Amino acid sequence: MADKPARKGRRLARRIAAVPLKIIAAALIFVICCASITFCVSAAIVAVDVAQTEGGSYFTAFKERIVDFAKGAVHRVQTGVGDERAYLADQLEAMTQRQLETDRQLLAELDSGLYGLENPLAVVNPYGVSPFTAVVLFETAQPARISLRVAGDSPKACVEYTFSEYGTRHMLPVYGLYAARENTVTLAAEFQDGTAQETQLHIQTDALPDALTDERVRAAVIDERAVQSGFTFTSLGNHSAPCKAALDINGDFRWYLDTQTDPLLRFAGYCTGYGDSCFVSCGNRNYGPAVILEMNYLGKLLNAWYTPWGVHHDIEVTPDTLLVTGSTGADTPQALV
Repeated sequence: MADKPARKGRRLARRIAAVPLKIIAAALIFVICCASITFCVSAAIVAVDVAQTEGGSYFTAFKERIVDFAKGAVHRVQTGVGDERAYLADQLEAMTQRQLETDRQLLAELDSGLYGLENPLAVVNPYGVSPFTAVVLFETAQPARISLRVAGDSPKACVEYTFSEYGTRHMLPVYGLYAARENTVTLAAEFQDGTAQETQLHIQTDALPDALTDERVRAAVIDERAVQSGFTFTSLGNHSAPCKAALDINGDFRWYLDTQTDPLLRFAGYCTGYGDSCFVSCGNRNYGPAVILEMNYLGKLLNAWYTPWGVHHDIEVTPDTLLVTGSTGADTPQALV
């Protein structure tokens, strides 16, 4: 019995002696974690000239923004050696050439004189990567300002916008089409003499891809007045699914970026939307060559940037038009313009 207090004393002494070791171990773990986080989020920053549409018919901006930087972009990407870099260069050039041909075809249709407000031409998914969008082309005899409305299943699920400028040649983007149905789109023209004209067209879309069909979203809305207008954008974080999608107030998918049809987008990683543009990274997500593409929601390529140190976890565009992304290097990406 006499040994019991002694044993308790020795156990207590060992516990007291272990406290500094535990503190040191905890401190080391904390330092390692902080270092790892700092390494992962070391930001690569590059100035971005975020092009803003000046309103009016999409035709003006469309014609001015035909992709013409392919040679400069490919030259920058090919600087140095490496299979990944060469692949990005080849696929970026191929994407620009495909889009140039699409632009030429669309402009030729607009120049044909075959389409008026009574019989506009609707081209669904013109660039092959944005299935729930379309371009509508037509001419008016006198300058008109066009409003566009995509009918929704509820009032806040409708998509409505107006092009501020008057013009006679109209090339208009259509966003927010439903999957697997004949969508009703209303075009309303307001002429400078105060008269107006309206027409409807019906645009058929394909079904959702399997990756989105498996994503079940249910929305229970008690008061639509308490819900902000517009879509909710979400990223589906794996290579086999579209990397960006948008849901309306009812939980219906109304936009997604198809990453399976374009060889470059098959290596898409992070994607985010700002205003009229979405920014998507392609290539190595963490530690190697990657390009960041600026596209509008039709999938039209507007700009591209190259970084040799990967893009991970996020892409942010600041109010000062800086492009900020996680990277493993301190140097800035190279603008491909």
